[in-house]
Amino acid sequence: MPEGEIFCIADFREVASDKTISKILGRLCDKGKCTKVIPGIFMKPSTKQINADKMANAIARSNSWVVAPCGDTALHLIGLEEKQPKIWTYVTDGHYRSYCIGQVTITFKHATKKIFKEISDETVQFVQILSAYRDKLKVRTPAKAQIQKITEYINTYFSKDQKKNIAKEASKLSGWLSKVAYTFFKSPAKEQE
Repeated sequence: MPEGEIFCIADFREVASDKTISKILGRLCDKGKCTKVIPGIFMKPSTKQINADKMANAIARSNSWVVAPCGDTALHLIGLEEKQPKIWTYVTDGHYRSYCIGQVTITFKHATKKIFKEISDETVQFVQILSAYRDKLKVRTPAKAQIQKITEYINTYFSKDQKKNIAKEASKLSGWLSKVAYTFFKSPAKEQE
């Protein structure tokens, strides 16, 4: 496991029970091979700053939540906002919670389960990116440079099938979202490969 890797008890559920995993990880912490960051979340020792996005996703896995970055967090993760957010914010189908871990604050905002049930996780993430863009810049249609960055993000993090699914689901979204989504998925089979 690489230095700084973040993991949770839930990551090992296929191997053993939570109680057994907890005991093993406790022993590893005692030997200095890992550090307990918060209950149920561990990290391999590192001199680097905690990766807030990986931490948020580990917390989500630990709680069996679906999450998607929103606001400045979403913009930062796709490269439209260079400055790291002061508070890393995610929408979730879980509970509203905030965690302060060292210099990092991670907040989960509860969103209606309807959002997560009617569309895939990838589409939720895409919608959050577009919503953050709209809220930050007060415009609904991204400029050419932003379209390029969002497209790079889509091509890097989503598979061909995921992109096709986002295109299909995005067409069912509210007016402005489906129009902007069309910009990215005019012909998903050809342009997004």
